[in-house]
Amino acid sequence: EGEYLAAAGENPLPDFDYALIGQRGSHLITSNDWQRGSEYLRMLAHGIPHQAPGLYMRLSEVCKQHGFDDASEKYLQLVKQAGQRVGVKLLPPDQKEVFFNVVKRLADNAAAKQNWDEAIADYSIYTQFEGSGKETLRKLAEMYAGKKDVLEALRVTEKAILYGTDKDLQDKKDQLYYSVKAEDLQAAHDDVKGWFDVAYCVKKSKSIVDLKSEDLDLLDWAEHLSTLALVMQPKNVVAMVTRARCHLRRGETDGALKLLEDVREIKPSGNDESDAWYYAVKQLGMMYLDHFTRPDLAVDCFKTYQESIKSGA
Repeated sequence: EGEYLAAAGENPLPDFDYALIGQRGSHLITSNDWQRGSEYLRMLAHGIPHQAPGLYMRLSEVCKQHGFDDASEKYLQLVKQAGQRVGVKLLPPDQKEVFFNVVKRLADNAAAKQNWDEAIADYSIYTQFEGSGKETLRKLAEMYAGKKDVLEALRVTEKAILYGTDKDLQDKKDQLYYSVKAEDLQAAHDDVKGWFDVAYCVKKSKSIVDLKSEDLDLLDWAEHLSTLALVMQPKNVVAMVTRARCHLRRGETDGALKLLEDVREIKPSGNDESDAWYYAVKQLGMMYLDHFTRPDLAVDCFKTYQESIKSGA
């Protein structure tokens, strides 16, 4: 093997009889001279890279049979490296199956040892397998959460939900959005805009405020979600109004006034935004009249609010 590698270097040797050493290796690997057979199979793996994952897997099993557990584990790593070297998409179907089975096994082993970086790397590779599905993404999200990488955990959770949501994933989504810091989201704005669920933040925050609960924790949750939405879409009318309502619920009139005045300057688009915009105009009129003794400003607001079908008597 040493002579072969010295002659071959990085590339297979031309005119080398790999079929012959494959036959000899397969014969010797089942005999007492299995270590020499291993040399032949390693040379074959070098010369025919598309067969390397399966060959290294076979060598791993042989080492395990003979009590060489450390060597067996090293061969599993070689299976992974061989597949990545060739390129997963270029592997024959049988070799691809071996590759992904080993990667999944390595990922599970790393997770059991709480080696999060290694587990994340291997689970990420395994997500390329057509059959990996939602459960692999669920585990991968847990790994990122274990590392306190909230945005990555959220990204993977959103990807898992595309396969079909369930209570566990929905709970994870709620927890992760609550854990995202606005400054971290702002810093990662361009990277996350393709998957960050602004609509969820807007709808969820509004639904919480609509409950009219006295629970301040719920109010904090609603304000946090509306703040995240505004990081991604600074002129989102519904989010601005929801945040203003949070201020009003706490008696913070100055903060609410600034937001509602900003909303009034924006032209709404769509039914939800129109409803929120008219609410803002009406609320401004009430604040000008009741809190700031400016009936002159209130009049314009109420005249505008009359255009809403909800203005009533």
